[in-house]
Amino acid sequence: MLKERLPLIGALCLLILTITNFTVPNESITGIAGIVLFIFVLILYFISRKK
Repeated sequence: MLKERLPLIGALCLLILTITNFTVPNESITGIAGIVLFIFVLILYFISRKK
């Protein structure tokens, strides 16, 4: 169930990152948000892979 929704979750994370990139003038915040979202999707992938 979670594995089927991973592309949607990834697309939502990209949308959040794009909105953050356009609204926040500080590039370090955008970089931190990108790293956090990448790690979030990676953890979800490993959790869905074990099931």
